[in-house]
Amino acid sequence: MQQIERQGADLQTKIEELEYINQLLRDKQNEREHELEQIKEQMSKHQSFMFDILDKFKTLEKLQKKDVAKK
Repeated sequence: MQQIERQGADLQTKIEELEYINQLLRDKQNEREHELEQIKEQMSKHQSFMFDILDKFKTLEKLQKKDVAKK
């Protein structure tokens, strides 16, 4: 009987350890997801910035072609 109680206690300890590890992994996953969202936001901002630069470059290029055509 004592051996069964000991095994039950060992199993309970193992379950608690696994629950703790599981929670650590969930916390780590949540951190990674949050970091990924931040990176996506940064990339979106950079992409918008790059499109703005590209539009300005195209506008400048058109103006230069008009100037060349006038000469």
